[in-house]
Amino acid sequence: VTGTIVSVKGHLVTLQQTKGQAIIDDSAALSNQSTGRVAVGRQIVAHGYWQGDNFYATAITSGQPPP
Repeated sequence: VTGTIVSVKGHLVTLQQTKGQAIIDDSAALSNQSTGRVAVGRQIVAHGYWQGDNFYATAITSGQPPP
């Protein structure tokens, strides 16, 4: 999941994407110490998995993915 962080509330990170917003749970990434700096305005790629309608990030990296 890619986007720009627009809000951080506890373990929930809201991303602005081309077609709206997505909320991810970064608890696992925090536990793995694989988030880097989670701050508003940062462009990220969240790696993880979907469970139902929820995305759980296991790692967060900077920037956009390759095309």
